[in-house]
Amino acid sequence: MAHYIARFMKDVLGENGHEAEICQRSIEIEASCLTHATELAKAKFCKTEKVGDWCSMPTAFTSPMPNSRPNANGIGARSSAA
Repeated sequence: MAHYIARFMKDVLGENGHEAEICQRSIEIEASCLTHATELAKAKFCKTEKVGDWCSMPTAFTSPMPNSRPNANGIGARSSAA
C-alpha cells in the first residue's frame, strides 16, 4: 500500500485584512490507490472534526499525494502502490 497525505485548506482573514489559505487539517492515509485514499481522507476528516459532510468545513481539499515515509534510520523512502 502507498502512504498518502491529504490536506484540508481553509481561507481565513488575517490581522492585516488580507485573506490567507491555511491548512486546517493534514491527514495521513495508507491506501491502495489515489481514489481510495481520497475517500478515506474525507471520512477520517469528518470523524475527527465531528461533521457529517467534509465540505461544510474547509474551503478546499488537496488530493492526497504520495509521501516519503522515513525508514528505521529516519531516511525517507517512497512507498509504492501494491
